[in-house]
Amino acid sequence: MEPSAPNESSVPSTPAETIEATGGGARVPLILVGAAGALAGITIMLAFIWLHAEPPVQTAVSPATAPAPPPVVVESGPVPTWTGTRQARWARDGSRMIAFELQATHDVPVWMSRARPVLVVRCLYRTTEAFVAIGTSASLEETDSRTTRLQWDDDPVMVQQWEGSESGQELFAPNGVDFVRRLARVNRLRFGFTPFNAQPVTVEFAVQGFDQLAGLVAGTCGWRLDEPARSARLD
Repeated sequence: MEPSAPNESSVPSTPAETIEATGGGARVPLILVGAAGALAGITIMLAFIWLHAEPPVQTAVSPATAPAPPPVVVESGPVPTWTGTRQARWARDGSRMIAFELQATHDVPVWMSRARPVLVVRCLYRTTEAFVAIGTSASLEETDSRTTRLQWDDDPVMVQQWEGSESGQELFAPNGVDFVRRLARVNRLRFGFTPFNAQPVTVEFAVQGFDQLAGLVAGTCGWRLDEPARSARLD
């Protein structure tokens, strides 16, 4: 008996036929490659758009949400102290002389400028003098004297007439001896005056420590601090 013809279903398939029979198995790598290519294209497009996009428009920040500016630090300088030589010197007339001066604690506005007045106490030609060099001309008045306002520590303000110098830039206390006596007992003096062509101003002198100098002024001019006043007092 002749051998029967082999059944087609029992013949093993060739590799090529196997790949062909599975169908989708051979197309899966191709789909992945295509998807990767599309993703790369999208990435390149997004990068191009980002590089060429216009910058965002800056909107104004409302004052309520705007950051506060840093505080301005104002450094105050040291409080001025008395300057001068404690040793008396000889004046031209053969008498002894001594002087001490003190700057005001702050400048004041004067005509077209600013000035820092200086308080001066001295014994010169056997005369005790106290005056303020105001650093500008004082306002003109009907007489040679100028209206001033004094306040010792927290006492009430006093109005006095002080004599002006020839230049008008120095104002002299009416009684130097009484002024020195009072100055030795306080820590602060406020001095008000009216500069030329300007509004009235007030300066402050931190006069503490003058009690250690007042005796030198008195001794140089031949009088004592503990003596009773010989004329009308300033207060």
